[in-house]
Amino acid sequence: MKKIVIFQILISILFLTSCDRTYTDGLEVINETKDSLYYSIFTYKDDVSISYNIAYNCFDVGKNNQIKYKYVIDFENNDDAIKPNESKKPFHFKSSWKDFAKKYNGLTFTFYKRETLEKMKYDATINEDKIYKRIDLTYEQLEKINYIVRLK
Repeated sequence: MKKIVIFQILISILFLTSCDRTYTDGLEVINETKDSLYYSIFTYKDDVSISYNIAYNCFDVGKNNQIKYKYVIDFENNDDAIKPNESKKPFHFKSSWKDFAKKYNGLTFTFYKRETLEKMKYDATINEDKIYKRIDLTYEQLEKINYIVRLK
């Protein structure tokens, strides 16, 4: 029993430290389409498969040191969702987007239609065939556009 509790505490510590969100350097994503979308950001020209469905938010609903999760679609409160004519400043873990883009020579942005992802199960893998639009930008291109990415 002690081993389980210690393991749960370690998982909680790892989760809390991995959620150090940094809203730096002005990366901005603007949705100029008429569609509600979900989006992800990857290293430049990377394999863009996602091992989980970003339409779902995960909540720990366990009690008495039990780990139990509930997966919920909540477009309004999802960091990976963007409405038509909305702009977002996505967070990055423990570094800036500029540093990340420089290290990997750029960024790849993928956009998915809301209705496509919300029809899928929470544990579904999102493959390239689900992409609505994809934008590959080199570090130099991002610098020229001042890290403002417009989806038209």
